[in-house]
Amino acid sequence: MYQNIIFDLYGTLLEIKTEEESPEFWTFVARFFSYNGAVYEPSSLKSRYEELVQQALAEKRALTPHPDIQILHVFKRLYEEKGIIPGDAVLVQTARVFRNLSTRMIRLFDGVKETLQALKERGIRIFLLSNGQREFTLPELTAFGIVHYFDRICSSSDLGICKPDPRFFEHLMALEGLNAQNTLMVGNDHTSDIAGAHHLGMDALYIHTSNSQPIDPSEVQCRFKIPDGNFINLKKLLLSLS
Repeated sequence: MYQNIIFDLYGTLLEIKTEEESPEFWTFVARFFSYNGAVYEPSSLKSRYEELVQQALAEKRALTPHPDIQILHVFKRLYEEKGIIPGDAVLVQTARVFRNLSTRMIRLFDGVKETLQALKERGIRIFLLSNGQREFTLPELTAFGIVHYFDRICSSSDLGICKPDPRFFEHLMALEGLNAQNTLMVGNDHTSDIAGAHHLGMDALYIHTSNSQPIDPSEVQCRFKIPDGNFINLKKLLLSLS
């Protein structure tokens, strides 16, 4: 019986599609930067942003093959290179504008709230382990009304380490005193979520959703599976395991 359940977010609880390549997107982002005094041409802003992201990732790769960065640091550099010293509020606002403009679609998968609510009523501790930016994740969890279900939220940007690096899992486990034997990982990615959990001897549940990689669910090495992405079936299975 599992006393703790760790969820992935994007592709597991939230269906999302983002797009950061269109000229229109960078036109709007450049306009926002200019409103704050940092005047960029859209194409030069895109180019410099990508350079800074790659530089930051390269520095992190000395520590892990699965790095992440803090996007606020990138935005801070972009402002500073135009002679602007941005305050924290400007950086947070920039992150939210950037995310909103790049998001083409985002929604909760049907049945997510009901599943989380049922688990809480059962007394199960629920955690989030997400490869993503905290500055994106927390507003989205709040907007969809599920932030309060989680006993702790860990974002890869906090550590600079992504799943499947075991240190990301171990960070959460150490903070909360979790035992791999009574903890279940739930995710839609057979590498970062499922293989990462298995590396620590943790059972995992694979749910194949519209955001999953194009793989036959039968090929995923996992103890539990929801191959059709149906959250009603996920809820029933999780309650039977807790």
